Amino acid sequence: GTSTDSVGYYRLQNLADGKYTLVMSYLGYVSFQKQIEIIKGKNLKLDIELLPDKKALDEVKIKAKRDKTWERQFKAFEIQFLGASAATKLCKILNPWVIDFENDGNILKATAVDVLQIQNDYLGYQIDYTLRNFVFDGTSTSIGGYVRFVPLGAVENQKREFWTQNRQKAYRNSEIYFVKSLIRHQSKEAGFEGFIDKPGNNSMERNPYFYQIQLKKLSPFSLDSLMTKDEKSENWHLTLPRRFELQLNGSEGSFSIYKDKTCQVSWIESNGRTLIFNQNGLLQNPQDWAISGYLTNGRIAEILPLDYQPPTEFALKQKPNFWNDQVEKPFFTTDKSYYFKGEKIQVSGTMYYSNPEKAVAMSRILNIELINPKNSQIIDKQKITIENDGSFQTKITLSDSIPNQNYVLRAYTRWQRNWGDSTFAIQWIPVIARSENIVEELKSETNDLEITQRDSIITATVPEINEDQILWLSASVTNHKIVKNIKLPVIKAGAFAALPDTLKPKYDIERSVDLDGSVLDKKGKPFSDANVILVVPKSGLNFIVSTDSNGVFKFENLPIEGEQNILVKATDSKNRAIPNVQVKIENPVLDLNYGQDPELKTEPTDEPILINYPKTNAYNGVQLKEVEVKAKKVIPPPKSIYGQADYTIKGNELAKAAIGENILTALQGRIPGLRIVEKYDEAGLRQLIITLRGGNMGGLTRAAQPQPLVLVDGVPFEDVNQIIAIPPSRIASVEVYNKANNMTGSRGYNGVIAIYTKKLSDEVTNEFVKDPNIKALKINGITLYSTTESSNVFHWQPFVSINTMGVTTYSFTKPPKGNYTIKFEGTSKKGKVIKFQNVFEVK
Repeated sequence: GTSTDSVGYYRLQNLADGKYTLVMSYLGYVSFQKQIEIIKGKNLKLDIELLPDKKALDEVKIKAKRDKTWERQFKAFEIQFLGASAATKLCKILNPWVIDFENDGNILKATAVDVLQIQNDYLGYQIDYTLRNFVFDGTSTSIGGYVRFVPLGAVENQKREFWTQNRQKAYRNSEIYFVKSLIRHQSKEAGFEGFIDKPGNNSMERNPYFYQIQLKKLSPFSLDSLMTKDEKSENWHLTLPRRFELQLNGSEGSFSIYKDKTCQVSWIESNGRTLIFNQNGLLQNPQDWAISGYLTNGRIAEILPLDYQPPTEFALKQKPNFWNDQVEKPFFTTDKSYYFKGEKIQVSGTMYYSNPEKAVAMSRILNIELINPKNSQIIDKQKITIENDGSFQTKITLSDSIPNQNYVLRAYTRWQRNWGDSTFAIQWIPVIARSENIVEELKSETNDLEITQRDSIITATVPEINEDQILWLSASVTNHKIVKNIKLPVIKAGAFAALPDTLKPKYDIERSVDLDGSVLDKKGKPFSDANVILVVPKSGLNFIVSTDSNGVFKFENLPIEGEQNILVKATDSKNRAIPNVQVKIENPVLDLNYGQDPELKTEPTDEPILINYPKTNAYNGVQLKEVEVKAKKVIPPPKSIYGQADYTIKGNELAKAAIGENILTALQGRIPGLRIVEKYDEAGLRQLIITLRGGNMGGLTRAAQPQPLVLVDGVPFEDVNQIIAIPPSRIASVEVYNKANNMTGSRGYNGVIAIYTKKLSDEVTNEFVKDPNIKALKINGITLYSTTESSNVFHWQPFVSINTMGVTTYSFTKPPKGNYTIKFEGTSKKGKVIKFQNVFEVK
């Protein structure tokens, strides 16, 4: 920053290339700001005319004594603005009289008619702070403004050393240090550790003994894998868990809450949106996270210039082989080696990670595909959920109409595609007709399973595998007469190739069903602030998001099951259609070399193989004739899923009270304590802030308004401004809970506003389909697993319990008299494939 001279001339020199916000301010005039870009070798000249501030000045009354109310408000402002650390005692606001306060109930707001001048004798800076907003509601603080640093001069070496040490300490306790360690992928080396609460534990409770008690309630996760670079904008994108505990090891302070671990603790909450940081580590959307703990302790008293250069021990360097520390790969098996038409393929497996500590931050969606290798046609494809422990399972039904031949079943994640197709997990799936069976059978290659029979129980014991612990194991028991033992050629997936540190991942980590794309105007330029509507005709669900400044939109965490037809439409602020909508659809991987087909000899059977499932003799059912009942479809009203609501409003009541098709205006005045405030952000865009009295959010937080959780048909809407796009005629009801709700966890501590929309009728859907501006496409949602007895498989256990002592046993009910094959398949913790097989006789 700088100041103008006597004739208004100014100059800013030696600026690094990049985008900046230029701010001009002068007492009595409206502040001016403009986005500029500095390009190397190019001078930028801007002549700016400031406009007089036409606002009427408040009446000033001169009193002999200071206003006690103002003094009380200023004292509260100082604590929240400067902070509560020891540094605050050496910080002083030199011109406090420029600050005005406003009390709105329990909310304290502050404005300043001039730049705040702060002398920071703790860090050695004169600070000029242009206060844009300050709100303190008793539990959280939001501060926004522009800051300029001028170093103080010190004659004594002792004073300079004092400032140097304090700056180093402030830097290590700052967000910038945390963010820059993520950018350089060295958070662990910088002393940071991240933990998330295990399911069922109270995220607001902490025990003072970390290693003895608290660690049992927490799961560690890798921080480095969460930060990625957007090569187009050169910004860094950070996706965080909803709430996690951040520890800075080797540091002590007021938030050193554990008696058996030297660390300071902060808690970070996000609303699910991606956090965007520039190259300096400065957060561009601070409203999308909330921080409590040691990171909020310093405030303005410990803030440093962005160009502050830390000492060498804090200057982190890029960690080599970063991408190779984020390798993931699936292992899977099936309940049988080959199948008859009409059977179900049961699949189970687990993920293998090069760094198990990073498992929680890796993929949560796995692609499973059954492929005809002769023409690369995908016969069946699914997206299934990867559980927190890395396990997964599903089933695939074989049609009676598919040809008798060998098929390929493969599994891979989207992130895995960055390493190439050779890393996919692949298995041959021979399919034969039910009127034939395998001619030859191979003798079991392994007979080292110990099998014992006692009464009605059979127990198989798996031997140890050379001091390597078992990671995952499945087991199946089949009738030896119907299901022969065959040996299939193994398709060996190639090893993960070493990747360069400069890798630019083409495929991101997939954690949910998302859909993204862009909206363009008639000239092909990005259309910002467009409303994009997504409709799922089968379920009647509909979702709305807005495009960003680049015309990009993204639907996240879509509750879509299986393959669904969807409809997408974009409109402007006046509800006019925008025809140019581009949706990003990934192309499937088709051209893979699977090698030589297995050669299986078959012969006709005396009796066709039945696709039978185990039956019980407890009840002999009688096949009833099908009865068709025709009646008008009645859509039941939505049920409350969060208990008894404090207030419920019917949709028709809202439609009558809505102003300009805005349901939020209709809510205000009907819900006691609900208040909607309209604000404008730095870009001049209108933002709606909802507050709901009665909500309770503990902890000291900043950078986030204490807003209630807004749900539309159970789906969180992080940006409440998007709710405006829902027509009141589409609302079935609105339920308001003004107290913390256990069903919604810590996110619902400030209350919940649950909006339920009407399901789309067939007539409405048909009208929507006929709209020429609709884009129709298919999306592959999550395939839910349901337990089904396997065809011609007597026992199928997708996940055998692993004994930590090194001896694994599996017990099952004794089948009828005959010969059976028991097969164990899985992998060790070092990625070694495990397979044991044996034949036993039941007499």
